[in-house]
Amino acid sequence: MNKNISALVLNTFENDSRVMKEVESLGKAGYQVTIYALHEEGLKEVEQSTFYQVVRLKLWTKKWAKHKLIQLIKYLELVLRLTVLIRKSDVIHCNDLNTLPVGALIKLVRFGRVKVVYDAHEYEINQKPGQSKSSIKLLFFIESLFIRFANRVITVS
Repeated sequence: MNKNISALVLNTFENDSRVMKEVESLGKAGYQVTIYALHEEGLKEVEQSTFYQVVRLKLWTKKWAKHKLIQLIKYLELVLRLTVLIRKSDVIHCNDLNTLPVGALIKLVRFGRVKVVYDAHEYEINQKPGQSKSSIKLLFFIESLFIRFANRVITVS
């Protein structure tokens, strides 16, 4: 089996046991799995496990301010870099809503020749106590727009 799976997380992939179990199972099944995560000081940029590889991205914009507009620019940098890095994957496993737009963009760029799995680890729309109605509506809009690109959806029950 020579299928390449790219698993996307927007964390450093240090303590993400659910994703680790998933990618280890995929690796044991014979898939070539690469996890793309965020880099932090003190962590290796590339790590090789028996069943998967971890690639941590150093964002040029990481040290910029945490203003909402700047956060959007940081996210756009991440999306563009991932689009280039994983353009040859057979499957993109999007862990959580924040990575789903990346999978959708790559599917568009590749004219549908990539499969997208959306793995919603939580109920994404309203997971924060006291979340504003406008935030909930925005997340609902984003999820309903991009979930259409997913070939498979894994969700909480």
